Amino acid sequence: MTSVTEQADDAAGMIRALGLAPVVVFGASAGGPIALDLMIRHSRLIRAGILQDPAIFSVLQDPAAALAPRRALIEETLKTVGPRETIAALMRYLNDDEVLTAIPADILERMLSNAETILNIEGPGFAGWKPSSADLADLRVPVVLMLARDTLPVYQQVTDVLARQFEIEPITVPGRHAFYYYRPQDLADALRPIVRGFGAA
Repeated sequence: MTSVTEQADDAAGMIRALGLAPVVVFGASAGGPIALDLMIRHSRLIRAGILQDPAIFSVLQDPAAALAPRRALIEETLKTVGPRETIAALMRYLNDDEVLTAIPADILERMLSNAETILNIEGPGFAGWKPSSADLADLRVPVVLMLARDTLPVYQQVTDVLARQFEIEPITVPGRHAFYYYRPQDLADALRPIVRGFGAA
């Protein structure tokens, strides 16, 4: 079993064990729900949170409609080529055809080897995770929203909803959804002033 809360609890345990608190946490895509859950339930460990293209689709008015193209791709690819190639197809859909060569080979293999877990457990569980309105309204941990300039509309929609909720302006970074695979230095350059602004080393 793996879920947003389970992975957030694991991250909290690691932060405590390493004596790192309070930390600035960064969550991209499916890491966004984990980071936000950390901020909500383990706020004493978190100095600030940065969410880039967060996959928190439950905040949308009609998540099913927003995710219909993605769901159709997954269902059709699963029928024809199986889980591993479905994850590869999903990565191309979220980015472009070059993404599979941009991802380090060991990380890509780990992702593809976990295809069934991602599709059957993590995907449905993460999609159904929803922070309550009260949790968002009461959140006292500073939030930064980051949006890839060429990301898919659904991530723009999620970011817009959260920006209104937190009354902040998202930071735009160049590239597609997982731009950091192509140009990790761009991510480092974007994060450095934010992290320093929160007083972290």
